[in-house]
Amino acid sequence: MSRALTMPEPDDPITLQEACDLAFRGNITIASLRVEARRGNLEVFRVGRRDFTTLNAIRDMRKK
Repeated sequence: MSRALTMPEPDDPITLQEACDLAFRGNITIASLRVEARRGNLEVFRVGRRDFTTLNAIRDMRKK
């Protein structure tokens, strides 16, 4: 059974890999997003061993 890929809502949690793919068309890496999070530019939260963000958080990062 495959999952249908749909564009998430702006406040839906997405993995950092999904953020790389959706917001940056795969042109940056997860490591780049983690660096931005450490710098305080990107809001990231952890559930278990996975880091998540939102499209709104990415939009806010781009404004900084």
